[in-house]
Amino acid sequence: MKAGPNRKTNIHYKWLPPPVAEQVVDEPRRFSQLVHLLKQEWQPDDPRTRLGTVHFCPLINTYMKVKSDIALEDLETLTAVVLKLILCSSDILYVQYRWNQCLSRILRKYRHKLSLTIEWRPLYELLLNIHFERRHSYEGWALKRSHLSSVTSLIRTCRRFFPPGSAEEIWSEFRPFLEDISHNSALEAAGFLSLFLPSHQLESTSSLFTSEWVGECIHIWEKLPYSNFWDMQWGGLLSRCIKHQVLNRTEWEPFLPSLFQLFLRTFELPVGKSGPWAPICHRVPREVASAFYTVSMPDSPVIVAKSIVFLIFPGGSTLSHMECLVDYLEQYYHPSNGGSWTSSLEGFLRLLSIYFMKRLASEHLLRAKAGDAVDYAHFLGPEERVAFVKLVMRLVERGQYSKNVSLAACSAKVAAVLTYIEPHVVLPLIVSCFRMAMDTITATHQLESSLTTLALAARALLLASASESTSEDGSADLDTAVDKVISGMDVSLVECRSTLAIAVSNTLLGLDANDPPKTLATLQLYCSVISSITVLGSKDSGPGGTFPVDWGDWVDMFLSRLFVLLVNLEPSSPSTEVESDEGFLMERGSHYSSLLMLIFEKATPSVYDEALKKVARFVNGNILPGAVNEIGVLCSSAVIANPSVALVQLVLPIMQSIIAYLAETPSTGFHASSSKKFFENFKSGLSPALETTVSYQLNVVVEAVSFGGAALTEHKEVLVQVLAAAFDAPSSKVNEAASLLLKAVIRSLIHYYPLRFCRSEGSRKGKNDIEDWYSTSGNDAPEEENGPIWHIPNADELAFVGELLDLHLHDSLSDLQSIVEDDTRTKPSGQEREYLVITLSWVDVCQGLAFLQLG
Repeated sequence: MKAGPNRKTNIHYKWLPPPVAEQVVDEPRRFSQLVHLLKQEWQPDDPRTRLGTVHFCPLINTYMKVKSDIALEDLETLTAVVLKLILCSSDILYVQYRWNQCLSRILRKYRHKLSLTIEWRPLYELLLNIHFERRHSYEGWALKRSHLSSVTSLIRTCRRFFPPGSAEEIWSEFRPFLEDISHNSALEAAGFLSLFLPSHQLESTSSLFTSEWVGECIHIWEKLPYSNFWDMQWGGLLSRCIKHQVLNRTEWEPFLPSLFQLFLRTFELPVGKSGPWAPICHRVPREVASAFYTVSMPDSPVIVAKSIVFLIFPGGSTLSHMECLVDYLEQYYHPSNGGSWTSSLEGFLRLLSIYFMKRLASEHLLRAKAGDAVDYAHFLGPEERVAFVKLVMRLVERGQYSKNVSLAACSAKVAAVLTYIEPHVVLPLIVSCFRMAMDTITATHQLESSLTTLALAARALLLASASESTSEDGSADLDTAVDKVISGMDVSLVECRSTLAIAVSNTLLGLDANDPPKTLATLQLYCSVISSITVLGSKDSGPGGTFPVDWGDWVDMFLSRLFVLLVNLEPSSPSTEVESDEGFLMERGSHYSSLLMLIFEKATPSVYDEALKKVARFVNGNILPGAVNEIGVLCSSAVIANPSVALVQLVLPIMQSIIAYLAETPSTGFHASSSKKFFENFKSGLSPALETTVSYQLNVVVEAVSFGGAALTEHKEVLVQVLAAAFDAPSSKVNEAASLLLKAVIRSLIHYYPLRFCRSEGSRKGKNDIEDWYSTSGNDAPEEENGPIWHIPNADELAFVGELLDLHLHDSLSDLQSIVEDDTRTKPSGQEREYLVITLSWVDVCQGLAFLQLG
């Protein structure tokens, strides 16, 4: 295998923990053995062995998910075996369904590397016999529907491997049925053509793909104006032909007016007071619709976006037609004009950016690989990029304030993507919208949307402003198209960077427990900015004038506002519950934990020390059961950055407080270190306030020690005392928290995890103190020595784990055995039942660890 793909594949393995990386080398051999076992187990002459092969599917799927250097010979052998297995298993749909999915993954992942030839007619006959003809067997609707989806997905992945001449055969097979479009056979023929007709570059030399053929397809498409099914089939076929360039881009020019008229027809939009659906439509039989309306079938946004992006070329009229389309669609992106059509418009906007990025990336790779051997005449130039971005930004500007949350988020993401392509076009608009939102106090929803958009574009803004500073010194020449844009800009990118710095300082008041959306957007802004800054230091030690913020003062103000936010999360009414429902700071998509981790890991020693002291004072001085998860993450972030220091200043006082609280309370004697090992009618318990306090502190410690690692062994005596006191406490809530603490300590000692999630080293320091981000592939991929430093359990950690196992697992198993073997025991007392619950919790915590050979 060539060095380039090998490097791209193995970069993830270079960063694995050494003990794990040693096992990766053997994966290709294990995969080869797997293929050999499959060939041995499946006997074509024995139908009974087909069902037994299904258990190989999850194993093969696992190999498809990883980045292994699997030998192509094994993959081709596996593909041939699986394809034969599928074609001879038509009487067992479940076997076909599982292997259809598996083979689709293989062909999709290795489509550019495999050299295969797959005949199209056996697949057509398989689909026809099972889903278009009456069968005497009954498999159930759910299985048959899933089977249909898997078969159509398999056919789509197999199209590029059809032998030469297949396109002519398929067109000749179904073209006669298109003469009478009023007949149902025409609908079926359109579906089969869209599904089977190959359009990949290997088929571009076919005599079928001519301008006359394209004109005939468009003419047939126009014959049936009110059928969504008809539009999807022909649109999907022609969009693939456009992407794969079966014709030169200039040859599509005569068809652009008709194509854009058909594209507009695929959007179901209201006109005036009418509804979005046409009053007259061509009904499609249920059998035909169910056969071709599958999950893998492209919808109208995919068809239109893909076609438009790949029709653009220098000197062409595609952009002018796109401008007319945007003129019509722009009004439907307005916040006051939403409806059932909003989801399709959102998909269209998102896919325009996705396909545009894909085309730019493919053209960039062609320039790098082929050099002068490629004709660049049809590649996108600066003028085409600027014009396209301007048109898309018209839709973004309307959609970013939409009442539809999904459309607003999509608009922000598209704007962020486009900033990397044409920052001079996008960034001034983003900054002006943010300034307007800050000035308009009453429009809080605009501030949230503007913050989100600015957060997603923050890194691009920093990079572009740094490049502008360089170009001002005369070290870089700008393209003519970009130069025209810059001359018309109201603000420079350097001014945009200053606005971003002002936003970081002035939005601290946006951290408000009563306004979760704005708070989350503010945290996202901070996370985006700090992730691009090399070091967070004071004015003297921080990065030089790249980002004019004194990070020492900012971290202090941020923590103060954060503490107010956490206090306000506490419910006003008293409650005995320790853990509240998960707050908005911990919900999926929140940047709360990521931001805290970045702050503590990128802070200079002086800033870190001051922040740690401030956090320690707050945590040790407040009991906030309603924010236990949030405070636990805060402590965990501080410990990850510097475990030895943070455990002493932050976690150790909390553990000593727990021991002090429980020292004067009744003890059950359940823990192995306790001298009291008999059961009695003991009904005393903790007061609700003490129970809440101790449980809260235990849960905070659970989060804090999750990544303590070797530093925990320095405090093992205190940890054992905390566990003993908590397990001896007459409270089920405290006992459950102690079980979580025991599990967290053991996992922290024996698991592999990076010791530093963020590494602010000189090797990653880019120009103007903007941190360079690693790429996972290509020439910019980092070397092995620049990877993370992993936590590998040492002898002291394993010994401590052995002590914990001896203390909690061995004695608990002995007690369980004695209880089970005691035939004279009558109904167990309540205290004994509580002891059994705790004993079983110890077994649950320690399960899977007893096999470790600990010294």
